[in-house]
Amino acid sequence: MTVLDAVLAVGGLSQFAAGNRARLVRTENGQANEIKVKLDALLNDGDMKQNPALKPGDVLVVPETRF
Repeated sequence: MTVLDAVLAVGGLSQFAAGNRARLVRTENGQANEIKVKLDALLNDGDMKQNPALKPGDVLVVPETRF
C-alpha cells in the first residue's frame, strides 16, 4: 500500500485539508522520523515522488488549512 492508496481508501482529501503540508511519521529503530509528503502535488500533478510505500505502524498526518 502506498500513500495514494491510503488517501483514496478514505475517500480523498476534504476541502479543508492542507495536502502539501502532510507528513508521514515512521518509527525506525525506536526513533520517530517525519517524511514530508505533498499530497496536492501527488493528486493534482501526478508527482509520483510523493507516493512512498507505507510500512506497518506508519501514520499519515494531514493538517487543516489555515484560514
